[in-house]
Amino acid sequence: MTELEDKVKKLTNLINIQESTGNWDYSPYMFGLLNGMLLARSIMETSPDDADSDPFYKEAPETWIEDLDILEKLNKSGIVINPDIGEKK
Repeated sequence: MTELEDKVKKLTNLINIQESTGNWDYSPYMFGLLNGMLLARSIMETSPDDADSDPFYKEAPETWIEDLDILEKLNKSGIVINPDIGEKK
């Protein structure tokens, strides 16, 4: 295994962790982190001849888990914002 292949393998392991529910969809920051990691892997795996190939990016969720956590804390404190936000329809 070459040094580059080893780094791609390590990055792929980190991406697998970041892609899990509760990580990538927790906040815009964590979402950007995942897409940045996907871009980095794509750059590392792409030869100069395939420079036009685009990496697969994750799409942003409709609601961030971080926002639901904040709403839950506010609702528990007695400040009810909107109890219907984040519920599946």
